[in-house]
Amino acid sequence: MRNILIIVALILTSGLFAQAADSLHFSLPLAMDPVFDYYSLSYLGSKSLGRGHSSVSFTGGEESILTNPAAYKAGQSSIYLEMLVKPPSTTKIYQFESDFNAPLPLGIVALGGEIVPTFTWGTAYSLPKIITLNSMNIVMNQSKDFHRHDPPNSLHQNTGNIAFDIAGSSSGRSVYSRYPHYSLHQATGNLAFHLGAFNLGLNLHGQFHYIDDLAILRSFAAIRKTKFMLRPQAGFLYDKDNWGAGATYMPQAKLDWDMDLINFSSKLPALATFGARYQGSKHGFSAQADWENTSIVHPKYKDRLTLKAGYENTRNEKTKYRLGYIYHPGIYNGLYTFPTVTIAHADTSIWWNDVPKGGKIPKNDQHFLTVGLETHIKYVEFNLAFAYQIIGAEPMSQISLSASLNPDIFKRKKPHPAE
Repeated sequence: MRNILIIVALILTSGLFAQAADSLHFSLPLAMDPVFDYYSLSYLGSKSLGRGHSSVSFTGGEESILTNPAAYKAGQSSIYLEMLVKPPSTTKIYQFESDFNAPLPLGIVALGGEIVPTFTWGTAYSLPKIITLNSMNIVMNQSKDFHRHDPPNSLHQNTGNIAFDIAGSSSGRSVYSRYPHYSLHQATGNLAFHLGAFNLGLNLHGQFHYIDDLAILRSFAAIRKTKFMLRPQAGFLYDKDNWGAGATYMPQAKLDWDMDLINFSSKLPALATFGARYQGSKHGFSAQADWENTSIVHPKYKDRLTLKAGYENTRNEKTKYRLGYIYHPGIYNGLYTFPTVTIAHADTSIWWNDVPKGGKIPKNDQHFLTVGLETHIKYVEFNLAFAYQIIGAEPMSQISLSASLNPDIFKRKKPHPAE
């Protein structure tokens, strides 16, 4: 009997070690890691989103420099502004009843113009990725009052995660909440060459990677860091009257980041896109593939191939309707563990004993349906788009609204001779 118990204990122990060995240790700061792209990624360009975000083969206004550096043609200069909303997504990725949200609704601000007939310039500010994970709740026993770590930006705050334990109120139990946040702020400069149907372009992206309240076990330190990187992107577009084809490429980049209590050394994946379109008198069709070598971030990750398709119906000169589909595959599903402070002055308070050391990333191959509407008034072009995830482990949707303003709207009109 004794031998049987020893064998059973060895089997259980080996199972625990195997589970720990199979757990993922992030090579990028939490929430910045590409496994969270299924929520953090914003589909920029409301016109593009309406047709399934298949846009690399289209020429367009100032906002198009973000989809293809060769795509902007300055037929008429304008000012482009886009707002987007991503409703919070409930998830069990860490603790129950936690969720993701995107606190900032700004998507793109862009403008551009013509240098000479064959050269154009453009510039844009955009927010390609943003996510706040309301997840780490640490039960404490200090007083009968709430003990809350407020994010520096109140927009990151989710008071639903600040819960008082009524059952233990006599002993003064409270919850200390953490809000890991990541956002990518991007300033883009564009230069493009246009000769007939041939278009070549180059973007230089100044990327500000912002991390706030990085979640590390056994530390109450509120780590906040910004990392600046320059990333080039090249683009090609062949654009005829009723058909076109385009491609872009942004190389991978090395990222080393000192986060005070922990260091990260990894790479950001390359991005290559290719797409084609056909446009009849009223009906248009487009398709696109986006490839990222996300396996360079972690050996357990798969490379990602995102597929997009769209349809566009031209009702009249002022109105267009759009439909689209996006397949965005996951790159990893399974267990993960949080980084832990191991240095001598690490906070070894008993409050950490009940905090989960990790969680599970679900299998989340996303399938989106998209719809869009374009309409024009005298000085403004409006685009509205909606994307809804029809298949996927976690709920996800996005609403985008943009306005492209002709600067003439701000010019003072000449008085009528009769005035």
